[in-house]
Amino acid sequence: MKLGMNIREGETTTYIYLCGIKPARSIQLTDKVGLLPVSTSPDPDDMVTCIMKNGSGSEFELGMLIATLRNTTAMIRVDCDNSKELVIHAWNSQTICVLIGALLNCEVAWYFQANKPANMFDAKTKISTITGHMLKFPSKVEKISKKKCAFLEHNIALAFALTDDERFWHATNALWSCKWNPNQAVQLSVIWGGIEALFLIEKNIKHKLSIAASRFLAGDDSMVENIKLLYQSRCKAIHERKSDEEESLVESEKLLHDLVLRCVQLQSVPDVNSLLK
Repeated sequence: MKLGMNIREGETTTYIYLCGIKPARSIQLTDKVGLLPVSTSPDPDDMVTCIMKNGSGSEFELGMLIATLRNTTAMIRVDCDNSKELVIHAWNSQTICVLIGALLNCEVAWYFQANKPANMFDAKTKISTITGHMLKFPSKVEKISKKKCAFLEHNIALAFALTDDERFWHATNALWSCKWNPNQAVQLSVIWGGIEALFLIEKNIKHKLSIAASRFLAGDDSMVENIKLLYQSRCKAIHERKSDEEESLVESEKLLHDLVLRCVQLQSVPDVNSLLK
């Protein structure tokens, strides 16, 4: 089974099939990349023929296709001037998928790239498994309202511009990936890994991070005590590998989400030295 983007010479358009989200309308995310809603009803025989006769012949790939194609509710469309450029933008569009999940704080998963839109899938579709890792399937479909569509259109480019900063990229990855592990203690440790990455405080972490995060979000110290309590839940999850409070997980996830949105709003990660003066 060949993994990655399978784009042939001369192609200028490709699609990535998404599960977990369904936008109310099409969204132009960048000049090359769009997000479209889609409904699928593939013929089972077409799926078998596509993979086993016309494709890789991998039963694993066929199983993934059968498991996900009928549940594909959105797709990324990438349009470029040539196939070389298309490969680059198609691969980088996965960063945009992570950012969508982080900005909306929802589950987004993608498994296949193809030369046809998901609603036009047939036996002759050229399809490729992007990764060999089968993530936990999204627990629900997040319907992206028209208001949220407008939010994405306005903010996705701003968020993408911040991904060169490892602190922001680590935080958004943590917010996206924490949902794929069913263990709450692991989820909490991943979330706090993202929070701590934004501040990179080495000593007296609980105290300094709580002050810096509160001032970054609220402009004052009104959130300090609550953040300290959440940090204590983080310590319990990491050191004892357990988390007894669903509420602390939800509030920690919200804290990371709020921090990510604040970074996008300000177009900057936190300046810790300034915040702790």
